[in-house]
Amino acid sequence: DEGCDTDHIEAAISDRTAGIIHLVSSSVDERSVPIEESVRIAHAHGLPLLCDAASMLPPRANLQRFVDVGADLVSFSGGKGVRGPQSTGFLLGDPRWIEYARLNNAPNATVARAQKVSKEEVAGLVAALRVFVDEDEAAETERYRAGMQSIVDRVSEIPGVLAEVRHDAQHYIPHAVVELTDDWKGYSGQEIGRLMMEAPQRVYIRSAYTDGRRVAVDPLNIQDGELEVIAEKLRRVLIEASA
Repeated sequence: DEGCDTDHIEAAISDRTAGIIHLVSSSVDERSVPIEESVRIAHAHGLPLLCDAASMLPPRANLQRFVDVGADLVSFSGGKGVRGPQSTGFLLGDPRWIEYARLNNAPNATVARAQKVSKEEVAGLVAALRVFVDEDEAAETERYRAGMQSIVDRVSEIPGVLAEVRHDAQHYIPHAVVELTDDWKGYSGQEIGRLMMEAPQRVYIRSAYTDGRRVAVDPLNIQDGELEVIAEKLRRVLIEASA
């Protein structure tokens, strides 16, 4: 929680160190060590570096990015942005380390047996990946942006809120983000999230921010016809929460 620097990593390495795991996530901030530095330290000590990039798709460029900076293995979720089976994942990187991983998986009954997936799930993941990489990312992003802007337009006039579409390191695709300003005298972001989950028409939004001063809508799983329901409920909850 206090951050990490290269000295922390160097100090943790001993003759019992098998490798370094580097997490890349939208929740990791500027206090973390860049992956390029983690790669440099790992390789200087003759160690492999595994990059955990489970939630870093899209953008699709990340399929190549972490391999290009020298990570020996990169792990991605087969669910999340790829929308394949949730229990699947896939590895990219150095063929030697890919082979080591394969040898510890089905049909070899090793410690990885508990992590095996079915043939049907493997087929589902391959199909999902084909669809994912063939998607027009620019058009997809514009579609998300337009939908999130429609939500922003519905709530931006409510006193005490600052609403905007954000697409940055913390928001992997365009999100509708509602900041509760100093003029806001109503419920916290967490309470707003709880109210959005109440029946009927339960809606899950991002509301677990530790400062309690914002909520956000992630468009990834919104289906046709749901956007209007979400926008209207968020507007109603915010108006009621501000009273």
